Amino acid sequence: MVCALVGSVSCAIVAPVDPHTTDGDADVDGDTDVDADIDADSDIDADVDADIDADVDADIDGDADIDADSDADTDSDADVTCVDEVCDLWPQCGCADGEACVLYDDGHHDCIEAGPLSHGDDCSTEDCRAGTVCVNLTDGLPPACLQFCDEHSDCASLGAGSLCALPFGTDTETWAEACTIHCDPTAARTGCPEGIRCGLFQLTATGESLTHCQNGLGTGRQGDPCVAPEDDPDQDCASGHFCAEVDLESQCIQLCRVSSGSSCPTLTICNSFSEPAIIGSVEYGYCL
Repeated sequence: MVCALVGSVSCAIVAPVDPHTTDGDADVDGDTDVDADIDADSDIDADVDADIDADVDADIDGDADIDADSDADTDSDADVTCVDEVCDLWPQCGCADGEACVLYDDGHHDCIEAGPLSHGDDCSTEDCRAGTVCVNLTDGLPPACLQFCDEHSDCASLGAGSLCALPFGTDTETWAEACTIHCDPTAARTGCPEGIRCGLFQLTATGESLTHCQNGLGTGRQGDPCVAPEDDPDQDCASGHFCAEVDLESQCIQLCRVSSGSSCPTLTICNSFSEPAIIGSVEYGYCL
């Protein structure tokens, strides 16, 4: 389970077309949500009271292939014992060279032709490599490949802030998990597809901080008013900002690096969160 430190996440999986049951244009949306309930009350110091709730809801839609990552072993002769009767998602097992083991909306696996794209790549026009899944991070904006995983260490090579924290399945069953995207949550916003925000989050169980690309970008900056709907609480705020309540009014607050707080606007300083948000060697805070 993950909880939002600032911001919210919403992503929809772009599911592969089942070669056995569809004509290549199937809409398999339904009750097979990918749910990582992000529920948290992270009190931000200096009277910034950020009660932040979010859901990682990945509806499994049709029209594209769930494909792969460069670190996956796609050799059917690899020294890996498959668990699933057809093939395994991670580590990849059971498919021929050049194929990917993919996940369908009912939880079953199958082998299809793999694409060239890796974790974090925009998969709107090409398919992902074996071991990754194409996910709609935000409606109307480019999807991205996410690497399957079993534990956090599977995501270590993808960069600081990438953790195994995005489950796929139903309300009662988890079929697989994927790594979040390593990105810069400040205004630089590096690591995310064009037009998508880099969010800063925290695992509920362990307090570990993570990053992920989610939702679109607004224009509000430090002190500008904002509204915080449940599905996208930061929609009015620009990259590197989040919406929080200050003195009973919701306003955009700028994120900052605690070690270089000079990036904050005039008359504000960089403050640590009540639970420090550390990604790699960098501690992130907020300007107030």
